Amino acid sequence: KQLLKYCTFSKLFLSSKKIRDTKSVQWIVDTKDFLFVYESGSPLIRFLEDVNLTCSNKNGSFTIDQTEGEYQIFNNIWQGNGGVVNWERVELSRDSIYAYLSDYNIDIRKSEFSADSVKFYNRSLFEDYIIGDFADKIIAGTSGSYYPVFKSYKKDIILSNILPDVDYMGGYTLRGNDFIADGRKDASARMIMRRNNKEILVANAERFSIKDNIIYSASSAIRIYFDEDSIYHPSLQFTYDHNKRKLSLYRDNKAISGSPIYNSFHNVTIDAELLEWNIDDDYIYIGSLPATSKSSVYFESIANYDDALYHSLKGIDRDNPLILIKRFLEGTNRKEFTAREFARYTGYPEIQIQHYLINLANKGFLFYDVALHKAIVQTKLDNYVDARLKLKDYDVISFKSEVSNTSNSNMIIN
Repeated sequence: KQLLKYCTFSKLFLSSKKIRDTKSVQWIVDTKDFLFVYESGSPLIRFLEDVNLTCSNKNGSFTIDQTEGEYQIFNNIWQGNGGVVNWERVELSRDSIYAYLSDYNIDIRKSEFSADSVKFYNRSLFEDYIIGDFADKIIAGTSGSYYPVFKSYKKDIILSNILPDVDYMGGYTLRGNDFIADGRKDASARMIMRRNNKEILVANAERFSIKDNIIYSASSAIRIYFDEDSIYHPSLQFTYDHNKRKLSLYRDNKAISGSPIYNSFHNVTIDAELLEWNIDDDYIYIGSLPATSKSSVYFESIANYDDALYHSLKGIDRDNPLILIKRFLEGTNRKEFTAREFARYTGYPEIQIQHYLINLANKGFLFYDVALHKAIVQTKLDNYVDARLKLKDYDVISFKSEVSNTSNSNMIIN
C-alpha cells in the first residue's frame, strides 16, 4: 500500500511539480532542483534551492516565496525554513508590507498554514521589523478577506500621528488589509487624542479598527480631560471620523455600558445615550441618537442619596451590598478588587458575584471591567454608606432633561 502511494505521488510530482492535487486543495513547488531521500524509514523530497511554494483551490491562492524545505510523502507534512509572504492579494504593496518566516510546518491536506516568530515589515509605519504570529488561509466568502493575518507579540508599540493629532499605543494586527489596534484581553490598546498639543482624550479597548480615516471600537473606556478633572465611562462605543472631525460616544444601557457617565468637573453622573463632539469646537453635545423623537438625559449629584434605592439593593440578601463592599475593603486603602476576591469573602459563587457587581456598576456605585472581572469603587458608594450611617451630609439633587430635535445639554471643554 505504501509502495503504491509512493509511486502515485512520484508520478504526480515529476509530471506537474504538485505535491498535493485533490478537489479541495493543490500544492505546487516551483523548482527543478530536488532529491528523493529515504530517512528514518520514511521517503521524502529535499529541495536544494530556494523555491516558491503555492497553495490554491477554487477560492484563490497564496505563495510562500524563496523558501527552503522538505516534504514527508507519507505524513503529508512540509517542513519549511525561511521564505517571504506578502499581502498583495488584498491590494497591499508587496514591496512595503511583507514578512519573513522562520521554521514552520504545513499539513498540505489543508489550504492554510501558520508560523510563529515571523519578522513583519510595514515600511510606511515602522522603521524596523516587529515579531509576531502569521497565518494564511483560503476560504470562500467575505471571511477570505480576513487573511493573511499578522499579530504582534509586543503590546506597547507606539504609532505617533496614526491620524493627525491621534497617537496609538498597543499591539498591532494586520487582518487582510485592515489594521486592528489590538489590546488583547487586558484592553491595553490606547488611542490618545490631542488638541493644541495637549492631551484631551484617552480611549482604552481590547481593539480598535482603523479604516478610511475612521477609528472604531465597540467597547472602549473613555476619559475626556478638563484640566485636572475629567469625564469618564468604562464602556462606550467609540467612533472617530477624521474626515468630519467628529467623535461619537454611544452608551447602549446593556451590561457595564449601562453605568452612568461620571463627570468629576461638575460632580455629577450623566445618564445619556450619546455624546458628540466636533473636535474643533469647544462644546460636547449630550443627548440621544438623532432618530430619537424625544431626547432624555438624567443628571444626578455625586452627593445624592436615595433611601429607597439603598434598601432596594439589599433585596432578599442578609446584608446590603454597599456595606459588604465597605467591610471587605476596610483598612486596606484599596479601591479596586476582583470578582474572585469578593466571591471568596462573601461565600457566593463567582458568576453570581459578577452579575451582582455589574448591577452596582449600572447604578453608578462601581466601574466594572468585564474582561478582567475587576471592580473600582466610586465616590457614590462611599457617599451612600456615609449618608445611611449619618456620617456626612448629602443632597437630593437630580433632574431629568427631555427635549425634542436637539441636544439636552452642552459641556464646554476649553
